[in-house]
Amino acid sequence: MQIANNEKHIISNFGARDPLGRYYTKEAISNHLIAEIDLKNPSKIMDLGCGAGSLSLSAAGRWSDATFITVDKNTEPYSLAFFLKDGKRYSHHFSDVLSDSFFQEIGVIPGTLDIVLCNPPFISNNEKFRLTNVFEKIGLQFTEKELSTLPVELLFISQGLLALKDGGHLALIVPDGIISGSRYSYFRKTLLQSHGVKSVIKLPQKMFHGTEAQAHIMIITKNSKVDNRIALKTFPANEDTIYINPEQAIRSLDYSYHHFNEKASKVGKTMRDLGVKISRGKVSSKKAKLNPGVFFHIDNFVANEKYINLECSVEPDEENIFLQKGDIAISRVGRNFTKKIALIEGGCMPITDCVFKIEVRSDIRENIFKYLTSEHGRLALSALSCGVSAKHISMQSLYELIIPNRIENV
Repeated sequence: MQIANNEKHIISNFGARDPLGRYYTKEAISNHLIAEIDLKNPSKIMDLGCGAGSLSLSAAGRWSDATFITVDKNTEPYSLAFFLKDGKRYSHHFSDVLSDSFFQEIGVIPGTLDIVLCNPPFISNNEKFRLTNVFEKIGLQFTEKELSTLPVELLFISQGLLALKDGGHLALIVPDGIISGSRYSYFRKTLLQSHGVKSVIKLPQKMFHGTEAQAHIMIITKNSKVDNRIALKTFPANEDTIYINPEQAIRSLDYSYHHFNEKASKVGKTMRDLGVKISRGKVSSKKAKLNPGVFFHIDNFVANEKYINLECSVEPDEENIFLQKGDIAISRVGRNFTKKIALIEGGCMPITDCVFKIEVRSDIRENIFKYLTSEHGRLALSALSCGVSAKHISMQSLYELIIPNRIENV
């Protein structure tokens, strides 16, 4: 199938985020995603939430004899139906992927497709409870509490897996949280119990028009294990491939996380192994802003100042978490959270829930603080973080940060 240059130009120039939370895929990413699929002659390919059709157009360039089914709830003419006119092996459906009757609406029998492509919208969703049966049909079971935190991307993953035949490939773009977020570790565990993850490719930030979201390409095989190892890569491919096992994947599928850990684990210990105690504040940022000077918030970190004397000193109580002399404070959230780290030299203040307090033995305190504020330490913290725009790091991830034995070498 030949794609005219003017059609590629139209697709590549879709810009800002649209009302449905979609970010359109650049041609280079689409081509890389398609190249990562190792099926030779797929006969049926579906693109869920196809938008401008970038993924399908790349797939059509590789598998010219396949039948394509594209789906999008948007009815504007720049969807793929506007570009491709070959009705014999192409059909477009204006339908909601999250509909109860989705497969009936588009005339597709579940379990019959070879490949499903998807770049789902990065938005919140209130359909999770209504579509619980979709998760169950592909072997994913969640508690009511777990369901309440699931992002809409997981529903797209579930519908995609339901559409595939055994051994079929789901190739999609997902946000950072699904790959590395601690709150989604149960999803990764449940997914890997029934299905295989062939590879995960970390994309650079700012790769999508209208967002700085960190995203990844993920290739899943339905009801099929992949040699008990998962390939982690980068795009562009300027780093060596890392292979991890499913147990490691439950913790994180992020390339940077395992890249740092692979090297650091040979020459250091985790914060947990060093006996560090980490506490998170209890006060909301809203309360802190209504009571300026009373609570230590992320705004209290001073640029280029590693050592801080707190503005006031109060008697600690049992209701709050207090910073005191000798503690290390680190921002839990924010675009530049890795630069908001300080050693407390005096005073006593309660902290907000956006700040972690790190208590360290005096004999190793300076070494740990030196590493946290080093360039290598900040890169390691960034690798442990996740988030679409504003980054955040979990307490569990902070405990797993590896501190090198010889700080002077980093």
